[in-house]
Amino acid sequence: MTDTTPTGPDAGAIFYHGTRADLAVGDLLHPGRASNHGDGAPLRIVGELESWTPHPPDVLQAMKNGLARLKAEGKDVIID
Repeated sequence: MTDTTPTGPDAGAIFYHGTRADLAVGDLLHPGRASNHGDGAPLRIVGELESWTPHPPDVLQAMKNGLARLKAEGKDVIID
């Protein structure tokens, strides 16, 4: 993995969901590893979703079919 030391104006910021990771093929993330997660401080809630339109049933089924296909191909990559 290449150096991911933050630089620039966002050097002190915390990024979630791997937004600052510079991963290469073959790099592995391990649960609990400090570089995979924030600093443990609570996330600040900045707003509340008041309404939401869910995906239509056919779109959900297409998503589920795609996950089933990946699993059948040995690419069961979604981690709960």
